[in-house]
Amino acid sequence: MLIKDAKGKYELLIDAERFIVYEKDIGSWTKEDTIRLKDEYSHKILKVLSKKEWFKCVDLTEYNFSDIHQDINEFTAWCVENGLFGAIIIVANEIIEMQMNISAIYSNIKFSPIIFKNERDAKNWLDSHWL
Repeated sequence: MLIKDAKGKYELLIDAERFIVYEKDIGSWTKEDTIRLKDEYSHKILKVLSKKEWFKCVDLTEYNFSDIHQDINEFTAWCVENGLFGAIIIVANEIIEMQMNISAIYSNIKFSPIIFKNERDAKNWLDSHWL
């Protein structure tokens, strides 16, 4: 299932067989963008994943650093409360990497996110370490 944001800020692809959500975030974000994303997870993604533990692969190569730290922290914690136990994050720069690592610290996620600089390396890791 592919979900595209009406405002073009994200795309979500669910691999229900492997319990993986592929998320691509785009551009600068506001609190409202985070609210829409959470609504997509709440009303669509969690229903497909059937309350099982799941993994996330987030492509942030087109995401711009945004002043929504608290919103990201709260969303990540909410994801963990709803079955997220680990993530791969693809970043283009260290500032975004730092923002995501801080978010993980505040979320109590079981496994720290694994950071990659390109999609190919992330896909190779995922394919070799995942069901």
